Amino acid sequence: MNETLSAFDLLEGDHNGSGLRRLQEELYTMKEPIRHAMDAGLSTDDFSVAQRVLQAVQNAEEAVVRLHDKISRGES
Repeated sequence: MNETLSAFDLLEGDHNGSGLRRLQEELYTMKEPIRHAMDAGLSTDDFSVAQRVLQAVQNAEEAVVRLHDKISRGES
């Protein structure tokens, strides 16, 4: 089953943290192939792109935690 939900859909009313964990697992799944490719060796240009993509995923990891905290506290 490949269900597409927004981060907000997963985090809204997520008092037990299951939506947050699902998002974190998805982001981890995105990050691992990038790291493996970087470790395996890339051209300078490709490595630069991979670093930016990896940073974007890491930023998303931080953002979902902050969003979950805000939604859980009832802030907008």
